[in-house]
Amino acid sequence: HFDRARNTSLELLYPCAELMLTKGLQSVRLGACPEQPVTVDFINDYASNRSQHDDFSDLALMNYCKFFVGPNSGIWLFARSFNRPTCLVNVFPSPWINVPMSRDSVVVPKKLWHTSEKRYLTIKEMVEMETRFYWKRLYENSFFKSLSVEVIENSAEEICRAVTELNDRIDGNWTGPNYLIADYLTKENVGYRSKAYISAFFVEENRDIFTN
Repeated sequence: HFDRARNTSLELLYPCAELMLTKGLQSVRLGACPEQPVTVDFINDYASNRSQHDDFSDLALMNYCKFFVGPNSGIWLFARSFNRPTCLVNVFPSPWINVPMSRDSVVVPKKLWHTSEKRYLTIKEMVEMETRFYWKRLYENSFFKSLSVEVIENSAEEICRAVTELNDRIDGNWTGPNYLIADYLTKENVGYRSKAYISAFFVEENRDIFTN
C-alpha cells in the first residue's frame, strides 16, 4: 500500500542468493500474496506456494533460518521478534525510525539524490528527516518529488557485500571495519540504541555521504 520509495526489486536479490548457495546456504522467500513469482531455481519460493502450508511453517522457517535478508517491512519485524540476525537492504527511512536493532544486524540504506543540487544527501541529512517530517511521508514517491529528491535503490553488489559481511560476522570470520549505526544517530531518533552496523562496503564506496 506504499509507493516504490519503500520497496525493493526482487531481481536485485538473485545474485546474493546465488552467492550464498556457493557457501552452502539455501535461500527461501517468505511472505504472502507476492506480486510476482521468483524466476530462478536457486531460491525456494515458499511465498508463492504458501497456501499449501499452515502458519506453523512460517514460524519454523523464521525460527531455524541462519539470518533474514530484505527491506523494512512486517516480515523483518517478524525476524526481529525471533531475534534472528538481520540484513536490511534498500531501506529508507529505516534504520533511523525502526526499533533498535541487535549487534548481529547489518543495514544498507537507500541513497537520496537531490535532483536540483546534483548531489546525494548525506547520512546526517537523511537522519534529520525523521525529526522534520511525519514518518509515513517518507514512504511516498510524491513526497520525495516535492523535495526534488530521487530515491536510489542499492545495487546487487551492495546487497551481496552486506549479506556476505553479516554471514562472516555470524561465523566469526569478519576482519573488516565496524561502522555502527548509533554513531550517526541522536536521542531524537527512535533507533539510537541500535547496535547494528552499516555495511562496510557501502560506507567505503560512498564516503561523500558520510561527511558532515
